[in-house]
Amino acid sequence: MYCPKCATKNIEEAKYCQECGNKLQTTSTSVSDGLIKTVEGVKGSRLELYDYRIRLIPKKFEIKYRADYLIEDIISVNFTIPRKFKHLIGKMVPGHINFNVKGINHPDTRALMTFGGSGVNVGMYGGGKKPLLTIHFNKEQTLEFKEMKELIESKMRKYH
Repeated sequence: MYCPKCATKNIEEAKYCQECGNKLQTTSTSVSDGLIKTVEGVKGSRLELYDYRIRLIPKKFEIKYRADYLIEDIISVNFTIPRKFKHLIGKMVPGHINFNVKGINHPDTRALMTFGGSGVNVGMYGGGKKPLLTIHFNKEQTLEFKEMKELIESKMRKYH
């Protein structure tokens, strides 16, 4: 179970967050809101798959900057594995999973319906702050993210 305030992972039976002390839900997250799978990326970032949406959280303590997208609004999923670049003298560059979402990856501004903690939201995207569409991961996390990509794509097939 993850804390809704600071995004720290706690044991399922916990009543309070071990990091910030926030009171946690007494019901299991997977039962209460349809959580299917969670994978953690670099710097505490996280990708969550629910029955009909995905949630991206950029860093451990930035849950307020999370992005929720309906699966039916996802156009495609790009997946790049971690790799070494010659010009970085053998350093490993993280892989990433990136989502192309209706209304966001276009030069013009369009409306997009998303699902957030407070319900359904309609927002305008284009210009201004870039919306969160990418989560990075390390070599050790590649298999988990590949499995997540396949799960999301199988759910997308129901809508496309």
